[in-house]
Amino acid sequence: MKRVLVYNLFSNVMFEIVVWMIYLKSQGWTIGEIAILEGMFTISQFAFELPSGVISDKLGHKLTLVLGEISCFIYLFGYFFPHIHLVIYISFILFALGLSLISGTDVSILYDAIPVKEKSKYIKYSGIFNSIGILGVAFGNAVGGWLAKISWTTLFIIAIIFRFCAIVAAMSINEDNLESVDELQMKQSIFKKDVSFSKE
Repeated sequence: MKRVLVYNLFSNVMFEIVVWMIYLKSQGWTIGEIAILEGMFTISQFAFELPSGVISDKLGHKLTLVLGEISCFIYLFGYFFPHIHLVIYISFILFALGLSLISGTDVSILYDAIPVKEKSKYIKYSGIFNSIGILGVAFGNAVGGWLAKISWTTLFIIAIIFRFCAIVAAMSINEDNLESVDELQMKQSIFKKDVSFSKE
């Protein structure tokens, strides 16, 4: 469980998110070009959502998570080539793919990491998980703005280091310790809750 929470922290620290538009604009991109890039990213993320769920079911949660983090890791290198528009477009498509692979898979890993006897406490663990994620985002946004004032290169290198740490953290999750509830158990649990609710 601790490894899942550590992974979630590193995964949500994205220093570039709050300043990427400013960076591209400073590198000669027009507002129109940035808008097209953002639109392409949004469409790509939407297109990858369904296939990413299928991939997660086929490859397993841990491998899907690692692949998603690797995609986000590669995307960051695109910022070192801001004048080559095609590189930036491909980078953002990879970022969309990575986020889609991570989305939902991280929550599934969290659920599987909860011991079977404590599955009823999922809301509690989910709250901790989401709180850590929010703190990671807040930290990334605050420090990202500060790093941008110092050096763009420094910002992207540190972002790459944090994303690499997220990959390592995802790979360190021990699948042998993940306990998923089988379909029969889930049906029995749902049935018991329905019966309990109908008696009230």
